[in-house]
Formats: sequence, C-alpha cells, structure tokens
Amino acid sequence: MTLKDKATASLYITIFGCVAAAGAPGLGAKLFGAGIGLAGLGLRRAWRRCPRCGAFLSSDAQENCEKCGARIPWNEDPGRRLK
Repeated sequence: MTLKDKATASLYITIFGCVAAAGAPGLGAKLFGAGIGLAGLGLRRAWRRCPRCGAFLSSDAQENCEKCGARIPWNEDPGRRLK
C-alpha cells in the first residue's frame, strides 16, 4: 500500500466514523462511530511520516520532508527504499 493509498484509507475511515456517530440512534452506537473516527485519525498520524527521519507530513502535496529534505514517495511501493 502506497503512502497515498494509506492517506486515502485513513480519510475514509475517519469520515465513516463521523457519519456513523452522527446517524446512530443510541449512545453506544454513537460512541462506536466516534471510536472509528478517532481510529482513522490515529492511522493518519501513524502512516503520514517521512520514510527517512519519521517526521509528520503536513500535507499530501508535500514533495519533500520539511525536516530532512528527503523526497516523499507518495505513489511508490512501500518496500522500496529511497537513497
């Protein structure tokens, strides 16, 4: 899964959780939806990191890491290492 795919997946999970929480009839279902939304935000935080230094990436359009200057491989296979 590429970084771009991970960013998209975390966005969809967050949106699904928010919609589920808003449309749920009971408190338990609302809390479950909110938990899914928070999990999506957690995945976003965990996945959107520089492959070289681990710094948080602030946007999908970012071509280089603000901290170390490494190129961000948004569409490359995850097993591939940058040099």
